[in-house]
Order: sequence, then C-alpha cells, then structure tokens
Amino acid sequence: MYKTQPLSGAFLLTSNFMIEMPSGKRIQIRIDRGTLLRIAEEVRGSETAMEALREGKRRHQEAHARGDISSPEPPAEYAIIYKIMNSYDVRYAGALGSEIIGYLQETLLP
Repeated sequence: MYKTQPLSGAFLLTSNFMIEMPSGKRIQIRIDRGTLLRIAEEVRGSETAMEALREGKRRHQEAHARGDISSPEPPAEYAIIYKIMNSYDVRYAGALGSEIIGYLQETLLP
C-alpha cells in the first residue's frame, strides 16, 4: 500500500475524483499532514480506537495468510475512528477511510 511514515514526516492522502452533490462539481478530498497527525494523536489517545486498529490489522493478516483476495469485515469498533475522522471533515470516512485506517495501523501499531 505505502511505506510506514513517521508521525513527524510529510504525508498527504487524496481521494479519487468524485462529483459533489448537489453542485455537480468535480472534487477531490485531501487530508494534509497536520490533520492526519491530529487524527493519529486522537486515535492514539483512545484505547477503544487502538483496540479496533489492532483487531482490524489482525483480521487483515489472517485473511492474507488464508489467501483471501477480499478485505475482511472491519471491526464494528471502527465507528469510533470514523467519528474522529468526521470531526475534521465529514467526507473523510467515506472518501479516505480505508487509507487513513491503513496509515494509522502502519504508524501506530508494531
């Protein structure tokens, strides 16, 4: 996916182009380094969010070991991480949710 980045490093995620409703404008959702770091710090401070990250990573590793080609069902506890994302921009969870969670797993978990 991407290499592990330290929390102090520069990082930016960008969504695919999509159509914004109701304006019909073509847009991209972007998350800057500072916002990504603030989300990471909030997740790091929540034991529930950290446990959800650990469970999601465990499920992904198990699926990969079995040779599954589709992603496993995410833990229901990801809702807390989506809530944190959406406190910054309500479009993050839908447009960049899996990329942000992947980044958080790579940087916050061993």
